[in-house]
Amino acid sequence: KLLFVVKDPDLEPGSSELEKIKSYVIQTENVLYGDEFDDPNIGYSKYIDIDSFVDWYLINEISKNNDAIFFSSVYMNYVSGGKLKMGPIWDFDVAFGNININENWLSSGWHMKERSRWIKMLFRDEVFIKKVKERFNYYYNNKERILDLSNSLSKRLKKSRIENNKVWKTLGYYYFPQYVYDFSSFEEEHEYLNNWINERYEWLKDAIDEL
Repeated sequence: KLLFVVKDPDLEPGSSELEKIKSYVIQTENVLYGDEFDDPNIGYSKYIDIDSFVDWYLINEISKNNDAIFFSSVYMNYVSGGKLKMGPIWDFDVAFGNININENWLSSGWHMKERSRWIKMLFRDEVFIKKVKERFNYYYNNKERILDLSNSLSKRLKKSRIENNKVWKTLGYYYFPQYVYDFSSFEEEHEYLNNWINERYEWLKDAIDEL
């Protein structure tokens, strides 16, 4: 029940290249949804690069990226002879609490784990869960680096956001599907973002530990 589109390269319907990609994705899904999905030899790990899926999952779970539940702006890449990989990551305009859909304005609660079809399947495997736990520790231990980057980018954008607002009038106005919009300053917006990120990390730390 997912629609896949080949973004690049341009392929003709019925071409051998398109049929090869189509066959690979269908086989991957058949195994992922099959009874032997976690078999180390013939299960899903034969077809996908698990580490790329773990990183992609965590980045989109931490940010509660609404589009990442295989809805839009979800990219995979495949090289003949290799495995299916996730990425590049893309499109975070409706993430980090900046959305009033699916309760994704909340810094608590699962998003990807419960709403993404493939991710739900992967969480049936203890190997995948173990990798998620290990990799999340890396992201958690670098939380301050992410907040520092947020602060430095905010300073670099100070003049640009003022000029941008003169044209587009974003500050204090509602644009679908924002959750909070009645900020009186860009500093308030930035503080909201940093607080949301911090709270999200803390909720996930406890939730992932309990998996």
